Amino acid sequence: MGLIQIGGLGFMTMATLFALILRKRISFRERLILQEAMNQATTEGIVRLIRKVVLYTVTIELAGAVLFTIRFLFEMPPGQAAYYGVFHAVSLFNNAGFDLMGGFNSLTSYAADPAVNIVSMLLIILGGAGFAVLADVMEYRRSKRLSLHSKVVLTTTGLLIAVGAAVIFLFEFTNPNTLGQLGWGGKALASFFQSVTPGRPGPTRCRSEN
Repeated sequence: MGLIQIGGLGFMTMATLFALILRKRISFRERLILQEAMNQATTEGIVRLIRKVVLYTVTIELAGAVLFTIRFLFEMPPGQAAYYGVFHAVSLFNNAGFDLMGGFNSLTSYAADPAVNIVSMLLIILGGAGFAVLADVMEYRRSKRLSLHSKVVLTTTGLLIAVGAAVIFLFEFTNPNTLGQLGWGGKALASFFQSVTPGRPGPTRCRSEN
């Protein structure tokens, strides 16, 4: 889980975070590297962005971990539920695709579970959008504008997910090995989940791998 988190944040982000904790000065060369890594036009405010990246990451993963833990408490001891909640929140947000459920079916047993599906999809989408987009969205209420990069990312992501979910829903609706065994709600959730995960490493929830 620690390696997933470090990989998700990126080496330069982690190095900058430790430098800030130790109150070391961030050189101009390091700011240029961060500018490229964070897809920024200038080095202005790059250190503030790193702080926001860490804050957003912790906040989003913590929210996901709490929601997962509450759901898993219905079928696990509190300690295990909390551990599973934190691990899956970190794994999904950083698009690692690892789960702790074990067995060949992975998270298939939660295919029709609204809580697990919705939280998982939100974590994957937020993690996949990128920190620059997250920062832009978080600042929207104050700035009242989004960068062209953020508009393209959000629009394209929304269209791909919607179209992908519709295609999967229509073509797999009666397939007994995928959506056919689920009710209408389960079919919709599984279709959206399968649309969210392609292109991003992640556990599948339908039995298409059988």
